[in-house]
Amino acid sequence: MKNELRDLLQCPLDWVVITNHPFKGSILEADWQYAVGAMAVDPDDIPFEEDWIDVDFDEEDIVHAVHVLKNRREETMHFYKTHCAYRLYNLGFKTPAEHGKHFTQGLDETRIISRTKHGSSLFLSNLTSDSLRQRFWDWAIHYFDDYSDRGSYHAMMDPNEEIYAEEKAKLWRTLLSQPHTRLCWRLDLPIGASKGALTNFICYDVHIGTRVVHCYPVSEVDAREIMGDAELVNSDDFHRPEEYPI
Repeated sequence: MKNELRDLLQCPLDWVVITNHPFKGSILEADWQYAVGAMAVDPDDIPFEEDWIDVDFDEEDIVHAVHVLKNRREETMHFYKTHCAYRLYNLGFKTPAEHGKHFTQGLDETRIISRTKHGSSLFLSNLTSDSLRQRFWDWAIHYFDDYSDRGSYHAMMDPNEEIYAEEKAKLWRTLLSQPHTRLCWRLDLPIGASKGALTNFICYDVHIGTRVVHCYPVSEVDAREIMGDAELVNSDDFHRPEEYPI
């Protein structure tokens, strides 16, 4: 029965494959636990932590928890797919060349800078889809780390809690609820050119409906405007696997 309970509590998605970051202790685990708790009549009936199963739950509690989770499985999965990070799982990240608008093959740095004076921003190189995906998840996992435990995540999603009004919290909820979100951050080295100057800032244009993400260089002024009051960070401060340099 314990093994059945563990299976029911396990997230149906393998986030490690997508993010190259541990699932346990991340906002993605908290998000899954939020979905499970949101559909339970009494979340206290659910042993969210592995240790709870052996320490705080006796056999009768475990049988009850299995019953609750089985009974609400369909509702939980629907809620997870429509209101939670499930929406972000299979995002496709277009390379600059695939997108076309922000990359021109064969230009040197001087010509790239010159062309952006009166045209669209341009990347200095054609980044791979894998590198763009890795950069996104490096940023997201660390940027929203404040909400990586179940209690903080639940408070972030509750309009009655003070944490609900935080700019980061608003940005996460927008990412999970709106069809289109733009996100920006800074890199240590120039990623491209915008408005006739090299820039270290990149924008991710996330379209949930088509599950496609377009990326392009932006100026610092534009990056700050896009992020509004949400913090604009240097994502090179975050660890990422060496096989995904950018």
